[in-house]
Amino acid sequence: QLVSTLFIIAARYLPAVDPTMQDSYVALLGQNWIFVVASMTAFLASQSWDVFVFHKLRNSYIKKHGTRDGGRWIWNNGSTIGSQLIDSVIYVTVAFGFGFGWLFQTEMHGMLFSMICGQWLVKAVLALLDTPIFYFLTRGTDYAKE
Repeated sequence: QLVSTLFIIAARYLPAVDPTMQDSYVALLGQNWIFVVASMTAFLASQSWDVFVFHKLRNSYIKKHGTRDGGRWIWNNGSTIGSQLIDSVIYVTVAFGFGFGWLFQTEMHGMLFSMICGQWLVKAVLALLDTPIFYFLTRGTDYAKE
């Protein structure tokens, strides 16, 4: 992402054959850097939280039940769905709230909230749908035991 962003920024300052095309390029890709910053910040925060919560839920489940059996879906989905909320809030807030200035426009707060909810809902549904895949890929392994 960083290398692509550097190329996009550099291309913005190269002379264009047609000024209209240059304006279109800047309008289309001019915000790229803020999307990269938003994406990487959201990823770092949400994945750190995901790993932390995954282990806390798993260890609590094992302590309470004395076994790992039957609990993988709890720590897999609990940590992932929570971390996806963090990811959605940070990404939308940085990319659109700060990047487009919507955070400072009262009339756009509803749009930011809707975008956060929409992104999180899609991610939560996908997290639930990937549970059988998680079970399949971790069957017979010590993955859930570490």
